[in-house]
Amino acid sequence: MDVEETIFGLIRERPGIAKDVLAKAFCLSDYRLNRVFRHINRNLNLRSIEKDPENGLWVVDINPERCLGYEWLGADSGGLQQCSQAPAFNDGRCYKHSEVESPELTAFKRRLAHLLGPCDPNPRYVTQLSLFVVEELFQTLRRISPITQKDFDERMKLLKVIISSRAWLRWKEQMRKRGTETRVPPEFEHRHRASSVNTFEFSIRKYFAVLEISPDATKEETLKAWKRLARIHHPDAGTQTGGDGEKMKEINFAKDRIFRLRRWD
Repeated sequence: MDVEETIFGLIRERPGIAKDVLAKAFCLSDYRLNRVFRHINRNLNLRSIEKDPENGLWVVDINPERCLGYEWLGADSGGLQQCSQAPAFNDGRCYKHSEVESPELTAFKRRLAHLLGPCDPNPRYVTQLSLFVVEELFQTLRRISPITQKDFDERMKLLKVIISSRAWLRWKEQMRKRGTETRVPPEFEHRHRASSVNTFEFSIRKYFAVLEISPDATKEETLKAWKRLARIHHPDAGTQTGGDGEKMKEINFAKDRIFRLRRWD
């Protein structure tokens, strides 16, 4: 019996088994284990191996006439199962699980990216725009109607950022007209940080920590650290550990973020 058949049998016998357990048992990196899952799924008919971040691996029966999303029903109620709703979008999913995005929201995000450049949409960067532009963004975003749960969540995140930036710019304009000091009050500073889409956007220390170097490292030191870790974790590195695809993605992302935020590109 080959590895794929053995792994598939274990998941059926022990639904909810963790990926880490399988990876350790078969000496596979996360990258190679995901490849095994893909190969198994190609040969399954109306069934699929699905990964739940908290509840492990499950073999799910698929009904093509229902939503292709999955829901956790609890270990005593069948575990991970296919959504019972009818598909409502072209991707075969319902409102809750669909990845379809509203064209209006897509256009809004593109315009925001054009205004902010490579920066993430957070109050620190949005407040660098004029109050007129931010007011226009706010009114545009208010008129957008989400068509999926994903749309709704994304719209709420952006609204939180725009509303916070709009309030700060209005306060700044009032202070300018009064001719008083324009120091940001503590409550506004806290509000800006709390409304950020990414809670670590005000510091890139965590990216340096991934590369195991000091935040004061130079461009050359950062590249050297990235290459050193790549030789260890790349799936094709041929080391004794066999590499780790997920760790390699994390390392690449950290290096890219540091270069972008430090403007080393």
